[in-house]
Amino acid sequence: MTRSGACQFAAAALCSSPTFEEILMRAEIASLSEEIADKVSLLRRRL
Repeated sequence: MTRSGACQFAAAALCSSPTFEEILMRAEIASLSEEIADKVSLLRRRL
């Protein structure tokens, strides 16, 4: 996740006022899904 993307994500999470743990969890999920998307695109290029 890019730094600006993480900041935008944190700002959006704060606006919906969840707990800090929820913000961290959502940020972690977002960065994991971004990693998965990168790996999927790499695999597609190899096929």
